[in-house]
Amino acid sequence: MPFIHVHLKTGRTPKMKETLAGKIARAFEEEKFCPREAVSIVFHDVRETDGVVGGNPLPAEPEAR
Repeated sequence: MPFIHVHLKTGRTPKMKETLAGKIARAFEEEKFCPREAVSIVFHDVRETDGVVGGNPLPAEPEAR
C-alpha cells in the first residue's frame, strides 16, 4: 500500500506532523485509493543548511506554532 515520504524543514512539532499525516491518510481513503490504515507516512526533517532552491540556500522559517 502507499508509503509516503514527506520532506519538511525542521521545526514542525509532533502534533503538526500528526495532523498532516491524518489529512494525507484521509485523502487516500476519500479518493478510494485504500483504507487510511493502509497508508504509511514518514517525515524527513531537513535542516535549512541542507537545502537549496534555485541555487540559493533555503530561507529561514519562523518558529513552529
